[in-house]
Amino acid sequence: MPKMMKISQDWQDNWLALVQSQAEIYTPLGVQVTLAKELHCMGSGSSRNIRNEIVGLSFELGPEVQAQQHIYAPSGQIRPGDDLVSKLSKLNELHKAGAISGKEYEVAKAKILTG
Repeated sequence: MPKMMKISQDWQDNWLALVQSQAEIYTPLGVQVTLAKELHCMGSGSSRNIRNEIVGLSFELGPEVQAQQHIYAPSGQIRPGDDLVSKLSKLNELHKAGAISGKEYEVAKAKILTG
């Protein structure tokens, strides 16, 4: 049984390492990275077994990004003094990195282009 416990611990450590590596990338962009979990139920009646299992990563915009609806970027990413090409380039980088959705990208791009 200790071997199974070691495997389980290694598995959890690998997930945590992945969360930490992704958080280093996305936290500066205002995106919170956590483990995504699901409840799994096996069996029925008194022999039912319910477990909370890790199924992947969850990415959510932090409150500071949600408050900046006019830009969809963390503070300091797109500044009012930046030229149009620079603003669009930074916005495109956020979109390619997955920090903003396609819809958010289009809305922000339209706002940049209209002034």
